[in-house]
Order: sequence, then C-alpha cells, then structure tokens
Amino acid sequence: MISRRRGNATATSFDVRIRRARELLRANVAPAEIALSVGFADQAHLTRAFQARIGVAPGAIPVAVLVAVIPPTLLTSSVAESLAGAVAILAATRLPLLGTVAVGIAAVVLLRLALG
Repeated sequence: MISRRRGNATATSFDVRIRRARELLRANVAPAEIALSVGFADQAHLTRAFQARIGVAPGAIPVAVLVAVIPPTLLTSSVAESLAGAVAILAATRLPLLGTVAVGIAAVVLLRLALG
C-alpha cells in the first residue's frame, strides 16, 4: 500500500488512530485517556489531529448532535415530548450517542403513557 509520510507516522496509520479515537469518543472515554491509548503525545496533540482530519474538535461532535437532533423535540406542542427532550439532553452529558437515543425514545414513550 502506498502512503505519504507525515512526520514519523504514515498517513494510513494516522487515519487508523483518528478512526479509533472517534470510536472511543463515542464510548465516552476521556479524551486524555484516548490520546495516550491511540498513540498521540497528549490531549492537545489529539485535538489538533482531530481538527485537521475531521474539521471539529473531539468534544464538538456530541454538541453538534445535540444541536441538530434534540431542540426540535423541545419545540413540539406535546408536554411529554418536551420533557423527553430535556431528559435526552441530560442523558447526553453522561451517555454515548446510542445510549442517549435509547433514553430519549424511552422517555417519549413513558411520558406519553404517563401524561396522555
């Protein structure tokens, strides 16, 4: 496989490290821990590399998801859905994306049943 050299790592291995970092971010692993486990010098190195490849800082991905997905549910006319959106926002501060979606769906269903 042909790849460009970037410092002491090939572009291919660099992309693999970024991909692995994204997976760990989705699993809610701390960025400093991710940086060391995938071979970056420190969290700042991971952040610079991530911004160069992905276009956003590692912490910006969950925020982008929250801005795109959750606020529209808060603007609905249903009290249950508005409350479920608030629950999903709180869940997003502690859970990975899939967990946040699951909590949001469960909150909508349970609050609709409870509030009618």
